[in-house]
Amino acid sequence: DLLAGSSKDSATLHEINVSGLDERELDCGGFVKDFTVSPDGRWICATITHDGDSSEIVRLSCDGGKPSTLVPWKGSKMQPVFTPDAANLLFVSNRDGHYNLYMGDPNGSDPLRITDDGNNYLPAVCPDQKRIAIISDRENAGQYDDIWIHDLSTGIQKRLTRNANVHEFYWLDSRTVIYSAGKPSQIYRCSLDGGESEIVSPAGAAKTWSESSPRAGISNGHEVVFYTRNYDDGRSEIRCLDLSSGTDKTALLNEGSNRLR
Repeated sequence: DLLAGSSKDSATLHEINVSGLDERELDCGGFVKDFTVSPDGRWICATITHDGDSSEIVRLSCDGGKPSTLVPWKGSKMQPVFTPDAANLLFVSNRDGHYNLYMGDPNGSDPLRITDDGNNYLPAVCPDQKRIAIISDRENAGQYDDIWIHDLSTGIQKRLTRNANVHEFYWLDSRTVIYSAGKPSQIYRCSLDGGESEIVSPAGAAKTWSESSPRAGISNGHEVVFYTRNYDDGRSEIRCLDLSSGTDKTALLNEGSNRLR
């Protein structure tokens, strides 16, 4: 039971026991941009940079040791994500000019390109492991980012949102996605079963904030969305929105700014 995090512009990850004890540093060999931990808790894959331009994906044991580079291609590789069963690793690369999604073995070998059009980012596998959601600017001439769904059994890809300008998303369940979109950004919910997206952000007059980083969770038996509220004065706080009652409240009662990552 470990938590891992990185500081801004840091070359190390900090691994902490969930009790808050036994903190240690894991050297990833470069500046850490993002990372993922395998579901079995054995491996960490991280995106690192050395010169601020191209990026690499490295893998290292949660027990420590030296990092090894995965997928030694030219161009950038980033945003590694394990499938829930830890059988595959998803990542994004611009080796062919555009940023496309690839899926390979857990060690990054034998990757298969999944997308072909536009630029594609931030892959996430749904809980039942039947679909992958991505953000893509295809069919929008690079003007808007939308959510696309890739069916792993058929290979068919379908557009979920329309000119939504999506920033981030999260699987609420295997048939529903929550996402932040627009300017200023708000939180929306959209079902794969059809219908229009609906705003789940709390209503308010003359909002002085934007909303980002939606994450799904359960609190007191209710489905909730945790998200970051970013105020115009630079402050930010983590909020908890109950989807059944509409109750919205601060999730962390402390001073200073807090953000979900």
